[in-house]
Amino acid sequence: MLSFVCIILVIINSIYYKTFSKSEVINSYTKNEKYFLNVALYLIDMEGLISINKQSKNSIEATNFLNGNYSNVILDNSINNQIEYILNKLDYSSITERDNSVIFKKVTVDELERGIVFSEHGQKPNWPGLVQLETIKEKLFYYEKEKE
Repeated sequence: MLSFVCIILVIINSIYYKTFSKSEVINSYTKNEKYFLNVALYLIDMEGLISINKQSKNSIEATNFLNGNYSNVILDNSINNQIEYILNKLDYSSITERDNSVIFKKVTVDELERGIVFSEHGQKPNWPGLVQLETIKEKLFYYEKEKE
C-alpha cells in the first residue's frame, strides 16, 4: 500500500513539475526573445525589487519591495499579457528583477533551478549555489542553480 501511494505521488509531481533541459530553456528564450526583452526592460525601469510569481495556471501575483515595504504591483496590460505568456505558455514559474538583472526561472523536479538571466549591464551573476552559467548572447545568460 505504501509503495502504491509513493507511485501516485511521483506521478502527480511529474504532472505538475517537469524537468526542463538546458536546450529547452534556451530554445524557449530564443523563440520568444521579444517577450523576454520587453518584460526585462519594463521591470528594470521600475523602482524597487519586482517579483512576479505564477499562483496557478491563470493567476499571477506581482509584488514590489521598496523602502522596506512590500506592495502589490499593477502592470500595464500589454506587458501583463507578455508576462502571462512567459509564465503560463512557456512554463516559467517566476520573474524577478534585482540588481539590474531580470531572472526568468523554471521549476523542475530535480535538484536544480534553471532559467534565463537578462543583465542590463552585461555583468555575470555571482549567486550562492550557482553551478552553471553560460552566455547566450550579450547581456543574456543561461543558469543552473541549486534549489534553495
